[in-house]
Amino acid sequence: MSGIGWSEVNPGLIRIFGALALPSSSEPQKPNWSAEWKDRPLAATPDKGPMKGTSLFMRTTSVIGIGDDDRRLEFIPANATPATQFNNSYQETLYGLRRVTLNLEAQMSEISDGLEALPMLERIRTRLRRRHVIDDLEALNVALVRCMASQILPTSKDGQRVKSRAQMDVILTMVSSDTDPVPTGWIAQLVISSAIQNTDGTVLPVPPNVTNRIINLP
Repeated sequence: MSGIGWSEVNPGLIRIFGALALPSSSEPQKPNWSAEWKDRPLAATPDKGPMKGTSLFMRTTSVIGIGDDDRRLEFIPANATPATQFNNSYQETLYGLRRVTLNLEAQMSEISDGLEALPMLERIRTRLRRRHVIDDLEALNVALVRCMASQILPTSKDGQRVKSRAQMDVILTMVSSDTDPVPTGWIAQLVISSAIQNTDGTVLPVPPNVTNRIINLP
């Protein structure tokens, strides 16, 4: 995997946030409705049921690195399958945390008490802390940081209907990784030295200290 695994993360976020947006009386499979990615071809909104005239759009607006990436050397054993010319060597993999801003925009053309865009976002905000939702996000290498303020957007018209619109940013952390296809070689020898000190600051003799102990690796 190179970077964040968007091919798995994006469908997973669609599934999770789509389920959170449904009214509590709706079964997960009914109505046949889903959240969608902003700026992509859009599906038609349902013409009946509790999600009639409702859309939830998602868009990643920023990705920020958190701290330094962690470099790991991962050994490719001689008997690894499939065998390659790089067996019995080491590959370098970089892992890092990323702070991701996910923007949610809710739109509703069927407006009534409790069925406006803002209540939908507040429904998502409240349900995001459910234990099983946290577990579902963790399976995607995603963690919830916080939900920012919900904001009402200017209304728009859908034919003769006025659309209620609102947005909210959700801050997430995700794991990014990249494996260098070129191996770094192998570790042939370890040299161990130590300088353990007494309580008065003087260096203890050998032993317990070790001076340039050499270990040859196979």
